[in-house]
Amino acid sequence: MPHSHGSAAQTLVDERYTSFYCQGSSRAGNLKNIRNVAYDLKSRERCSFITMLKALMLRQAMMKDGSSRKDFTATAEEWEAVDQIFRTYLNDAVGFVNGPHGKPMRRELKAYCETATETPRYPHFVNTLNEMLLYFRKLKSRTDAIEDGDIIFAINDPAVVESHHLPKTSTKRKPDLICLLAKRFRHLFNGGRFGIKACMKTAASLQAANKKLEPDAKATWGDILQSWELQAKRQINSEIRTDFTVEEFLSGDEAEISAAAIDELPVASTSTSEVQASATSGVKRKRGSSYVPSSKKIKVDDSDFPPKLRAPKDVQCAFYGIERLRHSMDITHSMTVLLSDANLTLSWYDSQGCIEADRINIIEALPLLAVMIRIFEDFPLGMWGYTPVEIWSEDKSQKKTPYRRNENPVGSFQIIGRRTFTADATKVQPTTQTATTPTTALNRRRSTRLSQRGAQPQPSTSGEEHFSGDAQPDEPTDDILFLKSAWPETKRCKEPEVILEAYKPANELLGTEARSVTDHLPVLVNSRELSYTSTEIIRQLVKSTTTQGFRVQLWMLSKKLQPIHALAPVDFWKAFWQTLRCHALLWRIGIAHGDVSLYNLMSKEDNKYGVLNDFDLSTIMKPGDQNPNRQGLERTGTLPFMALQLLDDEGFDGKVPRRYRHELESFAWILVWVSRCVVGGEECELPRCLKKWLGHDIYDVMGSKVTFIHKQLGIPMTSDYLWLESALFSWMSSWGLLDQQCQGTNPLRHPPEKTDSEHLQTFIAICKECATANPTVSIPIDITWVDGLADLKFTIHE
Repeated sequence: MPHSHGSAAQTLVDERYTSFYCQGSSRAGNLKNIRNVAYDLKSRERCSFITMLKALMLRQAMMKDGSSRKDFTATAEEWEAVDQIFRTYLNDAVGFVNGPHGKPMRRELKAYCETATETPRYPHFVNTLNEMLLYFRKLKSRTDAIEDGDIIFAINDPAVVESHHLPKTSTKRKPDLICLLAKRFRHLFNGGRFGIKACMKTAASLQAANKKLEPDAKATWGDILQSWELQAKRQINSEIRTDFTVEEFLSGDEAEISAAAIDELPVASTSTSEVQASATSGVKRKRGSSYVPSSKKIKVDDSDFPPKLRAPKDVQCAFYGIERLRHSMDITHSMTVLLSDANLTLSWYDSQGCIEADRINIIEALPLLAVMIRIFEDFPLGMWGYTPVEIWSEDKSQKKTPYRRNENPVGSFQIIGRRTFTADATKVQPTTQTATTPTTALNRRRSTRLSQRGAQPQPSTSGEEHFSGDAQPDEPTDDILFLKSAWPETKRCKEPEVILEAYKPANELLGTEARSVTDHLPVLVNSRELSYTSTEIIRQLVKSTTTQGFRVQLWMLSKKLQPIHALAPVDFWKAFWQTLRCHALLWRIGIAHGDVSLYNLMSKEDNKYGVLNDFDLSTIMKPGDQNPNRQGLERTGTLPFMALQLLDDEGFDGKVPRRYRHELESFAWILVWVSRCVVGGEECELPRCLKKWLGHDIYDVMGSKVTFIHKQLGIPMTSDYLWLESALFSWMSSWGLLDQQCQGTNPLRHPPEKTDSEHLQTFIAICKECATANPTVSIPIDITWVDGLADLKFTIHE
C-alpha cells in the first residue's frame, strides 16, 4: 500500500475473496458491505448471557495489570472473585428492581411495554437505563453531580452519528439509542454543567426545544461508546415483577439459566424474504427446553440478496460496531445491543468476528439487565475498546523518540480481517510523567477515576514515559515516518519478523546479489505486538471452543516510501524490474510474499529504488521449497492482480498450491493496470473492463480477465505507457496460454512444470525481442542473476 497515499486500496482476499475496493459511497458498494458483514456473521459464536457478563468483568480485572501481565489465562482465583462480585451485583439488582428505589424504573419500563410502536418507546427505555445508572451511582454515595467520565444513555435524535455504508433509501442508517461519556453528551446538546437528573431529561427527549445540537458540536463514531437498536413488533403484555430472587438466576447450569430467560427472538438470517422484511424466524427455546451449547456456530441461509435490500437488524447492529472499529487504531473492540420488544441481544465485535450472548427477556430477567448496566457503569475506557497506542522509535541506547500520527479510517468494511490503518508519523517532544492511564482530550477526568479502579492496559513496552499530545513537531519536518497498524492472525509470520528474517538468508546465500534484496526492502524503524489486544482473551473467557483464527494488534514504523507508479515511466520501468528481481530472489531463499499488487510496489524518494512492500501476508519457507505452507485462515491476494489459476474453482477452494509463477503473473497484471490506468504518475479513470476486476464475485473477475487477454489490443493504453504495448501483449498472451493448458481435463496434456528461471526467461526473451524495435523496453538492470537461481551461486555485481 502506498505510504504517502494512505487511502490506496489494498485489501486482503481471505476465504471468500472480499472486494478489492470498499466503494462504500455507492449503492453497489453498500450492497457489497452488507453481503460482507452478513457473511462474517455466519461464523459468529455464542455464549450464555451470564457467561458474557462474567467474561467482561474478568477481562476488566485482568486489564488492570496492562502490559505487565504476560499470561492472560484467567486463574481459578480470578474466576472465584468474579463469581463473588457477580453475586453481589445480582443481589443489589434484585433489591433494586423489587424495591422502592426501582419504582421510577419500573414505571418507565411498563410504559415501554404498553407502547406498540418503536419511536415512542425510545424515551421510556432511555429513562429505564438511566434510572439504573442513577441507582448504582447512589450505591457509591454519589451526589446528583455528573462527572465528565460518567456514561449516559441518550436517544440518537437529532442524529449524532449515522452509518453512510448502509443503503439510504431502504434501511435506517443510525442507531436508535447511544451511550456517551457525559462530557461529550453535554458538549453536543447543552454545553452546561447540570446534574444527572437534568441530563437524563435531555437524553430522553426527542426533537424538542431542549435537545438541539449545539451549532459547533461535532461527533464521530469514536465518541459513541455503544449503539442500541430497537425493534417493535407488538405490544408487550407483561407485568413488571417485584418478586425476583437471586437463586432463580444462580441455581443450575449457567447455560440453562440463560436459556430460561430467552423468549421468542430468532437467529438472524440473510435469506431473501427475511432481508426484505427484516423479519426473522428461529428456534423457540422456553423453560425446560434443551439448550444449544455455547460457542456453536450459527448457520444462516446462503440465499442471494434481493435487488432492493433492507439490512436485517443484526446486520445493522454489526454496521454500527464496525463503524466504531474503523474509526481509530486505538479501538480494539466494540459492543452493540439489539432489543426486539422484550428480547435483548448483546454482541461483541473484534477483528476475529462476532460473539453473541444468548438473548434474554428483559421482563423475565430484569435483574440481569440491571447487572449488565452496572457492569457498563464500572467500565474504564479500555473496556469500551478505547486503548491508546503509543508509537515511538528507539536508538541504540534505547532512548525513545515519540511519534504522533494522522490516521484515516480503514477502508475495508467487514468484521473479520486485518483492519489495517496507515498514517504519517511525525516526531514530537517527550514529556516525562508518572506511568498512569493516558490522559486525552476525550476524557481527562475519567482517566483520574480509572487510575483509582484499574486503568485500561498500556502498550506492551516499559511504559515509564508518556508523551503529550499537545507537543509540537520537531524541526526539521522531513523526519516523517510511516506508521502501519494491523490485526494479523497470531499463527502467521508477522511482517516485521519477515522483513528482518529476509536479511539473514540474503546475506548468507546471495553473495554479491544480497543487496538486490536488502536495498529493496522496507526500512523498519520499530515495531511492537500488543499481546493484551489478542482476540483470544475474550474467547477464552466466554469458554469458546475456537482454537484458531486469533488475531493481535501490531504496529510498525518504517521509512516513508512513495507509490511506484508515481515515478516517471522510465524510472518506473527500472524500479519495476528491481522489485521483480527482489521478489524472485526472496522466493528462492524462502520468503514467499503472498500479495503482489501495484500498491505493494513502492519506491524510495531519494534514489528511486523499487521496494517490495507489505509483507504481512508473507510466509517463511525453507530455501528451495516450491510452495509455501498455508498459514492461518487466509487465502491471500488482491483480485485485479491475482493469477488466473487462483481464481478458478480449485484455486478458490485452496486446492492449487501457490507457486512462484502465480506471483510472477501478478507482476504482469500490474503492468496491465499501470498501462491502462496511470497518467502523469496518477491513476485515472478505469476502462470499463478493468472496473469489473474490482467486483466481489471471483468468477466475474476471472471471466473479465480472461476476456481481456483475448481482446487486450482493443483496450487502449495511456500515452505514458504505449511503448509497453507489444511486450505486454506477448507476455499476457503467454499467461493466457498457460492457463488454458492448466485447465485441460486430460492430465497428459498438462504442460511440464517450468522452473522459476524458465518463467522469468520467457519475459526476458519477450523484452529483448521487442527492444530491437523499441529500445525503451530494454531491460534496465543486469539479468545474469537469473542464471544463479537454481544453485544460488552469484558472482556478478550489478
